[in-house]
Amino acid sequence: MKVWLVLSCLLLLSAPLQAEEQPVLQWCLDNYPNRHNYPPQGEPYGPTVDLMRELARRSGFVLTFSPNTPFARCLKLMHDGSTDLMIRLNYSDERNSYMHLIPYVQAARAEYLYLLEQHKDIRNMAQLRGLTIGVIRGYIYNAELPNLLIQNSKNVVEIDTEDSAMTMLLYQRVDAVIAPMQTTEHVINSNPKFKDSIKIASLIFPFQHNMYVHIGLSRKSRHAALLPQIQDAINSMEQDGLIQHYYQQDAAVNSADSKANDQSASAGNTLKDGGD
Repeated sequence: MKVWLVLSCLLLLSAPLQAEEQPVLQWCLDNYPNRHNYPPQGEPYGPTVDLMRELARRSGFVLTFSPNTPFARCLKLMHDGSTDLMIRLNYSDERNSYMHLIPYVQAARAEYLYLLEQHKDIRNMAQLRGLTIGVIRGYIYNAELPNLLIQNSKNVVEIDTEDSAMTMLLYQRVDAVIAPMQTTEHVINSNPKFKDSIKIASLIFPFQHNMYVHIGLSRKSRHAALLPQIQDAINSMEQDGLIQHYYQQDAAVNSADSKANDQSASAGNTLKDGGD
């Protein structure tokens, strides 16, 4: 009887140890409607969450979620090694200095030009001459954009947030705003003043090179050695068509949301999203 009791105790003690064999990595994220929604109660959900769960399964780690954390704060935590993962990141040398940036999808027309509804459409870069253009402070734009703006615009103003940028545009403190489509569309559709007054210009920036969106792994993470497994997992997901699958889900949800907010929403808004 004592032998069975000892064996039972050993089995109970070993169960938690077996559960902890896989490394546990935290994904730092905010509430990003239709991609990774973060409700007040419960865990995040959405196409990006599905992607990250599958990445964790294939890479051999347990995925956990940070509290709902602003994007800029997540970057600082990645820099300090206080969190492990981020997603939907554009490349910059600064970010690459403190996190491994792993490309996983090509961005398509991530930046859009926004105008007041009553203003004449802009279809080419030459029409930017003489205009004051707002850009979002801290957002990593395509590396070719600064030179294009130097050549074609009168003045460039950095603005803290998409909401502030749309407000400045509404009150004509800037003539146009270049901003990431996904987050800006959410800001516009959430505010009736913006929704009825602001439009997307037809201009497509003449970039010579496409950008990629990245998953970030903090270089100071205790599990930074998982980099090869994560890269292999992304490659296998790409080969299995899962990366495209999740982004088609993303585009479908975004399209439905846009139609619910504005029946005249442009079909171009359902393109693959860029990063931040």
